Amino acid sequence: MNGYQQTTMGTQHNQQQRQPHHAPQHTDHGQQPASMGMGYSNQAGFAYNMNEANAERAGEMPFIDMSGAYVLTIKRAQYVKAATGHRSEGLEFHTETDDGQQANYLNLYFQKGDGSRTWQAALLDALLWLAGLKGFNWVAGVDDKGQQCTIANELTGVRLGFVLQAEAYTTEQGKQGTRLNIRQVFDPATRCTMTEAKSGMQPEAVNKLLKQLGV
Repeated sequence: MNGYQQTTMGTQHNQQQRQPHHAPQHTDHGQQPASMGMGYSNQAGFAYNMNEANAERAGEMPFIDMSGAYVLTIKRAQYVKAATGHRSEGLEFHTETDDGQQANYLNLYFQKGDGSRTWQAALLDALLWLAGLKGFNWVAGVDDKGQQCTIANELTGVRLGFVLQAEAYTTEQGKQGTRLNIRQVFDPATRCTMTEAKSGMQPEAVNKLLKQLGV
């Protein structure tokens, strides 16, 4: 309801008097009252409850758009193939932080079109090692739009640390955008990279990389 008021002209005192507030009357033809505009419910009752915890996050962006070290849970690891260049094959990660910020379209291309491995294959191997996985298999899945896709199901739900580098780019239409590149992966509990964890070294690589990125 939009809380509109109706007025009527009094016949005895020739003064405008306010009528009691009534709910709009619905017709048998299912027509919406003229006062009920777009975006309003035509039912009285509950509309919205304030969430104080959510209010404290006012102004925060729901998507990560800055370089940094993040602990992310993989929601979907989807097969992707580059349309140009070596036509490399890889994984497109859709992820989320513990507090709900999303980092999507994180690509790792691990195999070129000729079957040879790319330099990013080392990052994928490190990711699998830290996740305790020997590998993965392709299975049928569904993307956020409900479309069929191919996913690495073993990676769904894996929670790891990622060092992401934000990179500005220009689209073919001349619009400015920001994409995130995976620069390193690490154990979220110890902050160790795969090499550090395997060798028993102190966790230093992530901080050194962040300093290089100006974070």
